[in-house]
Amino acid sequence: MDPSMAVFSGVHTGLAMGSIYAGGDQEQRDRWLPAMASMEKIGAFT
Repeated sequence: MDPSMAVFSGVHTGLAMGSIYAGGDQEQRDRWLPAMASMEKIGAFT
């Protein structure tokens, strides 16, 4: 795997999705996590 793809994957799944899972309410989890898991939506962390 290209190093930049590894960073992208870590940020997308670890930081962006992890933050929504840990800190979001159920409505936010239901709205964002399925689309992010299927890569329909891309997560970012700033």
